Amino acid sequence: MELQKLLDESPSSKDPTWEEAQRIVVSQLLIPSPLLNLVRNSWSGVLAPDAFIRMSGFTGLNPSCLLDAAELPNDGSTPRSQDLLRAVQTLGIRFSAVVLAVNVTVRCVLKSKPGSGWKDLLVKLANDMEIGYKLGVRVGDIGLEGGLLLGFSNYAGVGLLSSAKKEEFKTWKRDLAKFGKLGRKKEIEIFGCEPYQVSALTLQHLGFGTDLAFGVALALGGLNPKHISVDPSIMRWRAGLEWLAA
Repeated sequence: MELQKLLDESPSSKDPTWEEAQRIVVSQLLIPSPLLNLVRNSWSGVLAPDAFIRMSGFTGLNPSCLLDAAELPNDGSTPRSQDLLRAVQTLGIRFSAVVLAVNVTVRCVLKSKPGSGWKDLLVKLANDMEIGYKLGVRVGDIGLEGGLLLGFSNYAGVGLLSSAKKEEFKTWKRDLAKFGKLGRKKEIEIFGCEPYQVSALTLQHLGFGTDLAFGVALALGGLNPKHISVDPSIMRWRAGLEWLAA
């Protein structure tokens, strides 16, 4: 687990809760390996639109969500190659990969019939992704797709926890409504890990790399990186997410 290895360089970060978070991500986010390769290659910028479309055909997924994102006509059926090409060219490769990854994650959660309250989370997720998109418009180093992922990370972990631990999720929701905010110790008591850990590992599991996942972990977890050497790109992701929170 690359992210845990990085965090374990800090003496204060060695924590078995990362293993529990990893178990939850792997058990709930069942994604085909061709999709993982598609996201990795797209995020690294090595794919052309035609190659993206060829690789998407091996994922077994219906990429019609790309038509919605590109605001093109969509009847819900598997889109024709020319329509998909138009969507990818409109959105861009990296943006298209983010759309597919978010769509797959949400579908995995909904397929498990999560506990009540996921609809509210879905609305919050959509709102934060929209704010992240607007951040990406203004900050070129983050970009539209990066802004979307930052917004997604705010609720991705809670989403997977709502499907993996339904009863615990109910307890978490009840206590959150009662107290307004739950501390680290309480969330670990409920879930065995913290939502930010699941969010960070979800991004890594989807193929978006360690830098983004590490930046998200630092921001959402309120972690202090002073004991380790941190790449500037990681701190950029951290700063972007902290801006979103503000």
